[in-house]
Amino acid sequence: MTRFYTRKGDDGTTGVLGPGRVSKTDARMEALGSLDEASAALGLVRSFALGQDTAELVMQAQRDLYGLMGEVAATPENAETFR
Repeated sequence: MTRFYTRKGDDGTTGVLGPGRVSKTDARMEALGSLDEASAALGLVRSFALGQDTAELVMQAQRDLYGLMGEVAATPENAETFR
């Protein structure tokens, strides 16, 4: 049976893009959750878009959010890699 967990977060921390871990209550994790929810909402908007121009505009916003999520999730040492 395939496991869908690593047990590494049982101590209240989670991984980031780069070395180290941060608290699951860290402000960056809250920001990432909010950015993810915004992207999901935009995906719903895009699915109902009546015009191709609107759908492309929303998709670009999702791509921008995805890039921002990479920067937020990266450690300061490697943030430039995800910029």
